[in-house]
Amino acid sequence: MLSPAAYAGESVAQRSGFGLGFKLMQDVWRGISEKPKMTTCRLAGRSSVGQKQICVYSGANHTYLAIYNETGGFCSNSIDCRYSPDKSKSVRSLIQTFHANNDR
Repeated sequence: MLSPAAYAGESVAQRSGFGLGFKLMQDVWRGISEKPKMTTCRLAGRSSVGQKQICVYSGANHTYLAIYNETGGFCSNSIDCRYSPDKSKSVRSLIQTFHANNDR
């Protein structure tokens, strides 16, 4: 019985991207990579359609985060979110997109 050939290059996880999250965390723990920048995001809007709800948070330099849950679900007044400035987004545009996708 022959054993499979050894592969000295990238692992299957590296080629497929499957192990990317764990590798990134290992790099952070080792001090090789930087932790993602975080900012405080405050509740800027809330809307619901049927049984679904969106909570939109706004942070520094046009950082936005949308969290979806059931109607009447809890929306915290503020949360820590990843700092990712994006002037193409707004609270209004996120809520309009939510309504457009859930009015069907």
